[in-house]
Amino acid sequence: MRWLLYYPTRRDRVYINAAFKAAENATHRCRHGAVIRRQSHITVGFNKEKNSAKYVYPNNGVHAEIDALRKHKRTGSKICYSVRLNRAGELEFAAPCDSCTKKLIAASVKYTIFTNPMSESGYSIVHYR
Repeated sequence: MRWLLYYPTRRDRVYINAAFKAAENATHRCRHGAVIRRQSHITVGFNKEKNSAKYVYPNNGVHAEIDALRKHKRTGSKICYSVRLNRAGELEFAAPCDSCTKKLIAASVKYTIFTNPMSESGYSIVHYR
C-alpha cells in the first residue's frame, strides 16, 4: 500500500480534530487518537497502556484504531482518521501498524487519513481497495 499526500476537506478536519482530542486522552507516552466514521455516525478511540489504572487490557494494550473499531457497531464502508502526538503535543507520523491495517480492512474501512508531518499538507491517506 502506498501513502499519498492528502489535503483534508473542511469536513475531514472536524473528524481529525476529534481524533486529536482523543489522542490528548491517551494514557501511553506516544498518544494516538482515532475516529471511525460511517456517514454521520462516529466512534472515537485512543491507545491505552496494558495496565493503566483506568483501563485493563490483556497483551500490549489497545491501539487507538482497535479501540474505535470495538465501539463501532455499524456495518458498511467506513473511513478512519488517525492522529499521533508526541510528549510535547506536536503531531507525529500516525500510519496504522500492520495489525491494525488488517483489522481495518476486515471491518470494511475504505481508507485512513493520518497525520504525516513530513508531507506538504501535514496529512497522508492510504487506500485499502
